[in-house]
Amino acid sequence: NMSREDSWIGWHNDSGFFTALAGDLYVDHETGQVLDQSPDPAAGLYVIHRSGQTQKVNIPPDCVAVQMGECLQIVTGGAVTATPHCVR
Repeated sequence: NMSREDSWIGWHNDSGFFTALAGDLYVDHETGQVLDQSPDPAAGLYVIHRSGQTQKVNIPPDCVAVQMGECLQIVTGGAVTATPHCVR
Protein backbone atom coordinates (compact mmCIF):
# COMPACT_ATOMS: atom_id res chain seq x y z
CA ASN A 1 0.00 0.00 0.00
CA MET A 2 1.60 3.29 -1.14
CA SER A 3 0.12 5.19 1.81
CA ARG A 4 2.24 3.24 4.30
CA GLU A 5 4.55 5.63 6.15
CA ASP A 6 6.97 3.24 7.87
CA SER A 7 9.60 3.60 5.16
CA TRP A 8 13.28 4.42 5.49
CA ILE A 9 13.14 5.98 2.02
CA GLY A 10 9.55 6.87 1.06
CA TRP A 11 7.76 6.08 -2.19
CA HIS A 12 9.32 7.72 -5.24
CA ASN A 13 10.51 7.27 -8.83
CA ASP A 14 14.16 7.76 -9.71
CA SER A 15 14.68 10.71 -12.06
CA GLY A 16 17.34 9.18 -14.34
CA PHE A 17 17.14 6.62 -17.13
CA PHE A 18 18.13 3.47 -15.21
CA THR A 19 19.16 2.56 -11.66
CA ALA A 20 21.34 -0.52 -11.12
CA LEU A 21 20.75 -2.23 -7.78
CA ALA A 22 22.97 -4.75 -6.00
CA GLY A 23 21.75 -7.19 -3.36
CA ASP A 24 21.23 -6.07 0.24
CA LEU A 25 24.04 -5.88 2.77
CA TYR A 26 23.15 -6.08 6.46
CA VAL A 27 25.59 -5.18 9.22
CA ASP A 28 25.26 -5.57 13.00
CA HIS A 29 25.77 -2.00 14.26
CA GLU A 30 27.12 -3.21 17.61
CA THR A 31 29.82 -5.57 16.28
CA GLY A 32 30.31 -4.44 12.68
CA GLN A 33 29.79 -8.05 11.60
CA VAL A 34 28.17 -8.65 8.19
CA LEU A 35 24.95 -10.64 8.64
CA ASP A 36 23.75 -13.41 6.32
CA GLN A 37 20.25 -11.95 6.28
CA SER A 38 18.24 -9.05 7.60
CA PRO A 39 17.20 -9.25 11.26
CA ASP A 40 13.85 -7.90 10.01
CA PRO A 41 12.41 -10.07 7.20
CA ALA A 42 10.12 -7.20 6.13
CA ALA A 43 13.07 -4.82 5.53
CA GLY A 44 14.16 -4.13 1.98
CA LEU A 45 13.15 -2.78 -1.41
CA TYR A 46 9.47 -2.67 -2.37
CA VAL A 47 8.07 -1.81 -5.80
CA ILE A 48 4.59 -1.20 -7.15
CA HIS A 49 3.85 -3.98 -9.65
CA ARG A 50 2.01 -3.17 -12.90
CA SER A 51 -1.09 -4.70 -11.32
CA GLY A 52 -0.92 -2.04 -8.59
CA GLN A 53 0.17 -4.48 -5.89
CA THR A 54 3.14 -3.82 -3.62
CA GLN A 55 5.88 -6.43 -4.04
CA LYS A 56 9.06 -7.00 -2.01
CA VAL A 57 12.14 -7.41 -4.21
CA ASN A 58 14.90 -9.84 -3.28
CA ILE A 59 18.06 -9.43 -5.38
CA PRO A 60 20.38 -12.46 -5.16
CA PRO A 61 23.95 -11.62 -4.01
CA ASP A 62 25.47 -12.50 -7.39
CA CYS A 63 22.98 -10.44 -9.43
CA VAL A 64 22.22 -6.85 -10.38
CA ALA A 65 18.67 -5.60 -10.86
CA VAL A 66 17.78 -2.62 -13.05
CA GLN A 67 14.80 -0.36 -12.53
CA MET A 68 13.53 2.26 -14.93
CA GLY A 69 13.54 5.98 -14.19
CA GLU A 70 11.45 8.98 -15.22
CA CYS A 71 13.81 10.12 -18.02
CA LEU A 72 13.36 6.76 -19.76
CA GLN A 73 9.60 7.06 -19.35
CA ILE A 74 9.67 10.51 -20.99
CA VAL A 75 11.91 9.62 -23.96
CA THR A 76 9.88 6.46 -24.70
CA GLY A 77 6.62 8.41 -24.61
CA GLY A 78 5.40 6.24 -21.76
CA ALA A 79 6.10 2.91 -23.48
CA VAL A 80 8.39 2.19 -20.51
CA THR A 81 7.25 3.42 -17.11
CA ALA A 82 9.34 4.47 -14.13
CA THR A 83 9.34 2.04 -11.21
CA PRO A 84 7.66 3.42 -8.05
CA HIS A 85 9.60 2.06 -5.07
CA CYS A 86 10.51 2.54 -1.42
CA VAL A 87 12.92 1.06 1.10
CA ARG A 88 11.52 -0.18 4.41
